[in-house]
Amino acid sequence: MRRQTRAETYRCRSKYDKWVKKAKNDFNSFTQEAQANVDIANDQNDSESRNDCFQRRSYSTQKHRRLLKPMIITSTDGYIISALGHFLSDSKNNDASIITHCLFNNYDNILDRLNSEDIMIVDRGFRDAVKVMENLGIEVMMPRFLNGKKQFTTYQSNSSRCVTKIRRAVESVNAMIKRWKFLSQTIQNSTIPYLGELVLIVCALINCYQLRAAKNLADFSNAGERMLDMLHKENNLEKRIDRMDLRKPSKWKDTDADKVDFPQLSEDDIRELALGEFTLPHEVYSL
Repeated sequence: MRRQTRAETYRCRSKYDKWVKKAKNDFNSFTQEAQANVDIANDQNDSESRNDCFQRRSYSTQKHRRLLKPMIITSTDGYIISALGHFLSDSKNNDASIITHCLFNNYDNILDRLNSEDIMIVDRGFRDAVKVMENLGIEVMMPRFLNGKKQFTTYQSNSSRCVTKIRRAVESVNAMIKRWKFLSQTIQNSTIPYLGELVLIVCALINCYQLRAAKNLADFSNAGERMLDMLHKENNLEKRIDRMDLRKPSKWKDTDADKVDFPQLSEDDIRELALGEFTLPHEVYSL
């Protein structure tokens, strides 16, 4: 095998350095465009591209496909306040890093819209950004973590349920966005530059024509007051189980469902128990 001359080695090294420099520039440009991931609605992108860096950074290991994510911020009644992004889907762009990036850069003037008494409701995916939001003066509510415990206390369970109940609004908005055919399927790379504007148009149409999560504000307010009243109530069922020592499987016996006199519930009873949305055949009711 012929050994390379010094000139050939220099040319190869020079080409390699140029390639590395170009790759770093491409990577930095995409890092500046998308630093971060608010659950929100997912816009898929699975067509081939010549830009390998973009293809890698837009691939989601969770979904096993390429996708771009906008961050949707809503009010508690389901009104869309802002649609940020879209953001890439690699490991660097999780929910916490996205909201941190948006707050530090004041995307869509978010910080100017927040008041001192406003509360940010988030899920557990934003846990790494909680301190950042609190340092900015934002009060944060998030479902609790077990942190090695086997079970939550009654108060911890109730507080987590309150957060989850309020977060139903953003989940319902995500479902509305995904019902649009264009955003529910694979899109072409040529539409990516206009994707943010298309999402904003869809959000505007939803705000204008879709029903809100809270149809009756009076009932919605009453349900919230009941949730706060029940927040500190004791779990009587748990006390009864402990008193009768029913935690052991041997204490339970099989029974015939026909012999159980289970009470029949009316629609009002179900609405009262659910403290929010519940579904019956062909109809969805919301408080």
